[in-house]
Amino acid sequence: SYCDTNYKVAIAPETNATDVEIYCKSGFEGAVFQTKYFYAETVPFYAVEDMESDVKWESTNEAVVDIFKWNGEADLKGIGTADITVKIDDTDISDTKTVTVTGGVSITAGGTYPTTISEEEGLVVYNFTPETTGNYKFYSVGDYNTNAALYNFDFTRLDYSDDEEDNNFGINVELTAGNTYYYVVGMLSWEEVT
Repeated sequence: SYCDTNYKVAIAPETNATDVEIYCKSGFEGAVFQTKYFYAETVPFYAVEDMESDVKWESTNEAVVDIFKWNGEADLKGIGTADITVKIDDTDISDTKTVTVTGGVSITAGGTYPTTISEEEGLVVYNFTPETTGNYKFYSVGDYNTNAALYNFDFTRLDYSDDEEDNNFGINVELTAGNTYYYVVGMLSWEEVT
């Protein structure tokens, strides 16, 4: 008998999926600089064997939502909207959702803003447009190890702080009236510091 082992067999992934839908625990709106984690579920559930290699993700506007094509992790990079699509390989089955990216929560000089940072979102984004040109201080007061970065209107980082006093941050910077700045607050540790 004769056996030739120098050949390859390609097997296309099979699926009994009839539908796929995109989900995100934190919703389809976020602030610039955040990372979102989108995931897809098939009908019937588990109809696709490997959701990382048998489905592909894409964004219609990568300047706003830059999505990793294998797993649905997306960086929110600009203000606006983008459609994200997940498609099951070798099928016509897909789902599309619109993602809206904002400039965060608007704040004013002299205000105090209690902030909750979820582990899902990882950071909170504020936007600030000063009415007068001058020196401004952004700082935190609390029992958690926080950090912050300040960006200008074109998302260039101007300053960063993670330990001005104890575990709190402080940024002193001169800002120009009428320009919008983005103040991004995050956690260095999820454990209370005593």
